[in-house]
Amino acid sequence: MQQAYTLIKAKEEISKLKKLEDLDGHKLVAIGRGIGEEIHSDVSATQLYKFHEHIVRFAVKVEAQKANLISGKSVDVKDAKLLSYHLAYAAARIKKEREKEKMKELANFFDVALDKVETANDLVRLRQLSEAIVAYHKYAGGR
Repeated sequence: MQQAYTLIKAKEEISKLKKLEDLDGHKLVAIGRGIGEEIHSDVSATQLYKFHEHIVRFAVKVEAQKANLISGKSVDVKDAKLLSYHLAYAAARIKKEREKEKMKELANFFDVALDKVETANDLVRLRQLSEAIVAYHKYAGGR
């Protein structure tokens, strides 16, 4: 049976990894389920989707650049860390204290995950992790 992950336990698990691509599929799903269930009543689906969309857009840019489909300024995978300010901004805009704290915890979790993004494979894993959280948030009845 898989361990139930809270945001705190998931953050600890991610911080142990050398790189995000080392997160195995079973743990990724368990973390996504645990976080999705934990935040479903405090983080709105819109807030979560907006952040997930930033991850997807960044990943698409990196993939397009890798395939030489776009030109111009090069996109460094390590710049994924820049995505963290989107969650910080979302947390700052929330009025209700409980919801704000949960969003801050989610931002802290993603800060740790973003620190582990060094390669395109890590970015793929980040995208999968975000997708799992979004899916289980919705499954748990996310608002």
